[in-house]
Amino acid sequence: MKGIALWIMLLLLIGCASPPPMRSAQTQPAMPSVPSGQAEAIEGNLGRAGAASVRGMTFEEVQVCATGALDLEATNAALSVQLKSLREREAELAAIGAAIESNRASVDATNQTAVDKFNTWIDTHRDGVRAFNESVTAHNRSIEDTHRKLRAHNVNCANRPYKSEDAARLAPEARAAWERNSSKFDLPVFFE
Repeated sequence: MKGIALWIMLLLLIGCASPPPMRSAQTQPAMPSVPSGQAEAIEGNLGRAGAASVRGMTFEEVQVCATGALDLEATNAALSVQLKSLREREAELAAIGAAIESNRASVDATNQTAVDKFNTWIDTHRDGVRAFNESVTAHNRSIEDTHRKLRAHNVNCANRPYKSEDAARLAPEARAAWERNSSKFDLPVFFE
């Protein structure tokens, strides 16, 4: 009778011990945007000037956009590293899950120590999957935030005329980021 009770307990534990499904990490993000706080410095650019008018960027706006481009590049690099780490962890958890499944039938149901050890393995895996899913959620929130910043950067900075001499006054790293992430037009815009 004791052996049957152990067998039923093992079946219940094994049946209830399936790990939660893993969410996969999002694909690598596109280039990100203007950091919060800096968007306000150039907010209203289109609203004040009107959609039909073209207003050249001031040096301060060029600085904010260049700094934003530099920050976006750094964020993009960090998110790419984080995504790689998430994919590696996902593969590790999948391998552990497969090992659990392949060893499930070989657990000696009459040996309580073996059953406890196997169940501990399942619990550890389940905890790892939960932590992984929380990491994916946090990563995806960072992606969404970065996309918002990128959209703000594109609205406030992309394809707006600026003076070449203003770009030349930028710090070298900011100028390089600005040049990588903007189109330079030398349009004959009248700057006030």
